Amino acid sequence: MSFVRRNTVLSARPERPPAQAAPTVERQQLAPGIRPSPLDGRPTTSTGTSSLDQLLAGHGGLPLGTCLLVEEQGTTDFSGNGDISYPA
Repeated sequence: MSFVRRNTVLSARPERPPAQAAPTVERQQLAPGIRPSPLDGRPTTSTGTSSLDQLLAGHGGLPLGTCLLVEEQGTTDFSGNGDISYPA
């Protein structure tokens, strides 16, 4: 398929409707146990382990919609329990 130049002028951009006032942002009501992340405001929930919550990139918990898989290295007394998963 070849390109054929046509001597036509494209019309100007269509007119926009008049600018409207910015919509007001309402604060969402979060479910119990969910709080906004101190870094970027994403909803987060606690893993139930405060030391693990502090390690999670400063979010203070696990951001909703993510999953954390904790795996052991080597063999320990807890290796029979398998991997621990924290879905949020």
